[in-house]
Amino acid sequence: MSLSKPDYTADTATEYKTAIDEGFETAERTAWSFAPHPAHPTADMTLHLNAGAIWSSGALTEKAAQTTVAFTAPTTNPRIDRVVVDEVTGVYSIVAGTEAASPATPAIPSNKFPVCQIYFETTSTSISYAGSTTVAAITDERVGFAVVSPTTPALTGYYQSPDQTITAAGALTLAHGLSGAPVLLQGFLKCTTAELGYSIGDVTPVGLFTGAVNAGDSARGVVVVPDATNINIRFCSDPTTFFVGNYSTGAVTAITNANWSFFVRAWA
Repeated sequence: MSLSKPDYTADTATEYKTAIDEGFETAERTAWSFAPHPAHPTADMTLHLNAGAIWSSGALTEKAAQTTVAFTAPTTNPRIDRVVVDEVTGVYSIVAGTEAASPATPAIPSNKFPVCQIYFETTSTSISYAGSTTVAAITDERVGFAVVSPTTPALTGYYQSPDQTITAAGALTLAHGLSGAPVLLQGFLKCTTAELGYSIGDVTPVGLFTGAVNAGDSARGVVVVPDATNINIRFCSDPTTFFVGNYSTGAVTAITNANWSFFVRAWA
């Protein structure tokens, strides 16, 4: 049986009521996901959020209905608070605004989805959709239906190492302080003594392993193995450890190790 739009001019009484019931049943999961509404049966200074679903990092999370902690009325001027949910867990949080004669809406934090705004007067004693001097007004801010977050979370952690001395066959262990093993890495050379068309302070990216092309070639480049704590580095063994393009001529030339330093950037 397919759904049909209720039509009171053409449906029988039974068909009309059935179409309404089926429409609401179909819409419940999407249209009511994380829907905000007053406490029931008696409105107070808490807010109730319907159950919702989140698709994040390839997993479906079902979040049960939630009730917020009690809001408090402002003391001097009106205030706008925001209720948001985490894009991964679905757990609500409150973003408190600032009291003002014409209050501004607080910003939505990163990795959160908006649920609603609530406008409080100093005399507010409850929350509902129809605001008044004693009732804080809800403005629904949900966008779309069931909350969906990106499959791959944004990279929010960043690390840049101090400049390192380039020593043929030398090893480095750099503690990155990130929340986990880096997922993106890039190495850089910084010119410390002018050569090959580069000035002091010039920075150029290098591959994290630019080793021998043929078995008889010298071993140049750097090997990097990151883990949850450190970025582990081993320079290759040739005394001139890196090739770069000459900045003046474009010719590929080996550097003088002492004229350069090396650093790495990492994201997680």
